[in-house]
Amino acid sequence: KDSSIIIFLSLIILFSFWINAYESPFHILIDTFKQTMNLTKGPETSIINGNIYNTIDTPRNYLPLFLLLRFPLFIIMLTLLFLITLIIEKDFFLEKYELFNSKIFFNFLIILFPFSLIIIMKVTIYDDFRLFIFLIPFISLFPALGLDFLIDNLKKNAIYKITLFLVLATFIIFFERFVRLTPYQYDYSNYLQINYSNTENLYQHDYWATSYKELVKKIKNNEKFSNKKFSVSVCGGNLNQIINEFIKDKNFRQNVTYYPKIAAHEADYIIMINRLGSGKFKNEKCFNRFKGADINSVNRLGINYSVFRKIKLDY
Repeated sequence: KDSSIIIFLSLIILFSFWINAYESPFHILIDTFKQTMNLTKGPETSIINGNIYNTIDTPRNYLPLFLLLRFPLFIIMLTLLFLITLIIEKDFFLEKYELFNSKIFFNFLIILFPFSLIIIMKVTIYDDFRLFIFLIPFISLFPALGLDFLIDNLKKNAIYKITLFLVLATFIIFFERFVRLTPYQYDYSNYLQINYSNTENLYQHDYWATSYKELVKKIKNNEKFSNKKFSVSVCGGNLNQIINEFIKDKNFRQNVTYYPKIAAHEADYIIMINRLGSGKFKNEKCFNRFKGADINSVNRLGINYSVFRKIKLDY
């Protein structure tokens, strides 16, 4: 009965939010899977734990490494606590929650099925966890249950009190870093790296180039460019991201000329994130590819998310 309800609700969600489901859903699903496997979309290379890899040959340890290095430590601790108590204190959950076994089984299934498929078949993965954001609510259930167990059993054992103290301590340091990264929290890395600046080369920061908006605002506030004609291009992100910001100001709308990425070296200036390129530049980051003098930058905790640079033409 529960399985039928889950399948029924899943189909409702599928047909409500995925328009392609109305045209041969299984064909579309298989075709999408093939595209992912064959890297017909997405970047050629990416970085995990400081190592550049071809996305078509994604390392099998990608997801475990990401979860270990990027998820908040208090989430990791509470998840481990839940998994341990699930074995040694299962009666607690069975007594407190109705149909606990069925619910937790399906939650594990929802998480482990895509994870197992990805690890076994070495599916193309890039840009952190963004392809798996839909799993976060299901993953969050485990630390929530771990915390619930901890609170309910706090007075029974000194170990539980110590564990709760450690959880609160790691939450506080998580929250401090989380706030200081505003509004780029999606770039968060946990305190296995004490100094956030040490993560500079461990992965690609701000891969969505969301910092371009803040960077363009700094450029527009720079008096040097208030009435100056200049040309600009981008490396990483999309050229339209900066065009949409510049055209909001009449002065810059008239004075700024844009070059496409393939002709970026012809521009006077370049706006970029430290993204790996494509083709012959697939193993080279933008900051290294385009040498010059930085005019403005967007920085959080010692990491440059994006820069506005005067290009030295070494081509």
